Amino acid sequence: MDDLLGKRDAICRALGIQGGVRQLHETIVRARGNAGKLLAMGLNAQRLTDLGYTASGLLKLGFNTTGLSQLGYLASTPREETPESPRKVRPAPSGEPEGESAELHRLIEAGHDANELKARGYTAFHCKKAGYDAREVEQLGYRLSDLVHAGYTLHQMKRAGFGVLELRTFFQGPDLRNAGFTATEMRLAGHSVRDLLRMGYSENQVRTAGFSDNDLAHEGLTRRTVDKSSLQR
Repeated sequence: MDDLLGKRDAICRALGIQGGVRQLHETIVRARGNAGKLLAMGLNAQRLTDLGYTASGLLKLGFNTTGLSQLGYLASTPREETPESPRKVRPAPSGEPEGESAELHRLIEAGHDANELKARGYTAFHCKKAGYDAREVEQLGYRLSDLVHAGYTLHQMKRAGFGVLELRTFFQGPDLRNAGFTATEMRLAGHSVRDLLRMGYSENQVRTAGFSDNDLAHEGLTRRTVDKSSLQR
């Protein structure tokens, strides 16, 4: 995690964002969905992905599909399978070779996206029932809210690779903590020392999350020696 944080801070410094990832997040929020402002700073899809921002995460921060396309997120989403990103093929459920789930599998493998599937009556719930994980369903074009309403749990969505920035709109801070997101991950998503304490993270976890001495001191904490083996979760 420290290596990842160091890499992201280095990218920020190279872009002239001296405040690191926290200042970066504030900058993205202030852009109010204006992709041009980010591009002017050298923030394209590749760099934003390296910094932990996914397309669905930016959608939650006010960017629309046009803005995502300008940034470069949607430029490499062809229907065709490629060696780098093959579509996972799932067999039709046993005992139901010609049923609803089998038909849904065929449509997905044929390249139909969420809009086309919805037109045929297939919701995110049907995809979940057919065995697709949360990330696969999101990649089809279903919204994150669709996944939540379909019954994907926070733990399932975390295992599928969704991060704090994407999930915090739908789940409370203590739930994110209980799901295993570390104090460092919460800090990288823009949460303050006070936020983390309110969410139930211990003082020791907050101290080792990478906050500055000033941030800690402002909430009455000091960076004293702590047990480095203690869990962040």
